[in-house]
Amino acid sequence: MRTFMLVLVFVMFFGCAKVTDEEAIEETIVNELKDYFETEDNYGRPEGDTITDTKADAKGYLYVIWWRELKNLNRNIDVSIEGDSAFVTINVEHSGILHRFPFNTIPPETLYDIPKNFADAGLRYAIFKKIGDPSVRKGWVLTDITYKRIVSQNEPSFRIDSVKFERIDASESWVIRNPLEFVKRDSLLKLPKGTKLNVYVFTSPQEESVVVFMHG
Repeated sequence: MRTFMLVLVFVMFFGCAKVTDEEAIEETIVNELKDYFETEDNYGRPEGDTITDTKADAKGYLYVIWWRELKNLNRNIDVSIEGDSAFVTINVEHSGILHRFPFNTIPPETLYDIPKNFADAGLRYAIFKKIGDPSVRKGWVLTDITYKRIVSQNEPSFRIDSVKFERIDASESWVIRNPLEFVKRDSLLKLPKGTKLNVYVFTSPQEESVVVFMHG
């Protein structure tokens, strides 16, 4: 019996690996804070647009349904700790197939898929402070975060300078000019589900004809 107990304690002792600060922060990002950092849900869901002007597309057709089929995802989380602060850089690469179903008449008569490959590179920053309960993720708490900048490998002929969100009654508005500018966690733009907004996208050069697809 004594030998059995010694072996059991020995196995339990060496079976509990010590978690580092970096590992605790990564675990928090991947599992507990998915609402802040997860973007995979934006891929794979059918999307539609509200274009009604058949002249909006120089190719002579419009897209009524489209979605991105995610094939590959690579995420790299880099954590740099300085004292009680941790600075985090998150790079995510998404690639797969963009499914497009265009039509050239309104209402559409025939829908057919014109697939093409896509590759997106996402970047986001975050700051964690060691101000929480030491027994929970070693005390690390998310305090500051940026929005996510996503750049397609297929370089567009235009640039998005800013995006403005405005309530329908114009009582409030928010403008994002630099998606990589830090925002306090409690100051992130959060609106109840179903809130109606006007969304304005400002691009340059102004003479470039641009069709913007919105998805959440």
